[in-house]
Parts: sequence; structure tokens; C-alpha cells
Amino acid sequence: MFRFQPPPFDKLRASCLSKHHDYDNVEKIPHMPKKGSAEAGGTHNPRQKLDKKDERIADQKEGIEIIQKMAAEWGLSPSDTAALFGCPIETNEALPALIEKLHSIDSQDISDRIGFIIDIQSSLESISGGDIGVQRRWLSAKQKHLGNKSPLELFRSRHQHELAQIVGLLREITGSSE
Repeated sequence: MFRFQPPPFDKLRASCLSKHHDYDNVEKIPHMPKKGSAEAGGTHNPRQKLDKKDERIADQKEGIEIIQKMAAEWGLSPSDTAALFGCPIETNEALPALIEKLHSIDSQDISDRIGFIIDIQSSLESISGGDIGVQRRWLSAKQKHLGNKSPLELFRSRHQHELAQIVGLLREITGSSE
């Protein structure tokens, strides 16, 4: 039976270096201009990237404020509100500090959570006709399709995939694809 024998490391390294023009140290590697830079024919402006980051943070900050208002309408506790953002808090008084911290962070996770929660709220509005009482009851009721857990219980898990599961159920109920 044939048994594969890998070449010794030194021979492997030597063959790789010969294939890559003996770039065995940093000084020999040719300089590659950064994509979008003036050197590469683009119009690179370092301030432009910062502006986009600031814009994302501003959008996220607005989303956080919307979620806070929705959580208040739904009657969620401060710890349940923090759980929507995937964060635990020790005391109810810690929520404002958490929100302040979230306002300054550029986080894809937080942005995704905001999208899920807004989607949940939008679907609940369509189902309930805007009746907050109906929305609160639905959020507290155990759902067969959520493993006999309530959406509120899934919020408390702080796992983003639980939010996606709620969105999926609501899309199924409303017949919406997005």
C-alpha cells in the first residue's frame, strides 16, 4: 500500500520561495499600492473612511434610540432591553451607561440586532394593527414554533440567532419574505 510522505519542511519552503521569486524577506517584496489609493489610480481620502464610520455610528445610535422606545412601549424591563442588544446588566440603573457605550461603538452585531428588532416590531404592528397590548401579549405567549418558549424568553437569551428565529416565525405568519 502506498503511503503519502510529505516532503521535509526545508524542501517545501525552498520550493515555495523559488515559486515566489525568492521573496524570503520583507525588503524583497514589491510594494503594492492600497486599493483606492492615489498611487493605484484612485482618489484615496483618509477622511472619507472616517466619515463613513461616523455615519454608521450615527445610524446605529438612531437605531438604538428607536429600540429603547419600542422596549418601553412593550413594557420591557431594563435588563430585557439590554438583552435585546446582547448585553447583560447587573442592575437596572446600569442601562443608561450601557446605552451610552453602545452609542460610540461601530458594531456589526449591534446593527444586525437593530435590524432584527425593527423587523420584529414591524411584523407585530402589521399583525396587531398597532395595538400595543396585543403585541405585549404575543411577546409573552409561548409559541409552539419557538420550542414552546415566548419571544420574550428568547430575547433574554441574548443570542442573535434567537432574534432571527422570531423574525422567521413572524415572516411565516405575515407571509412576508422580508
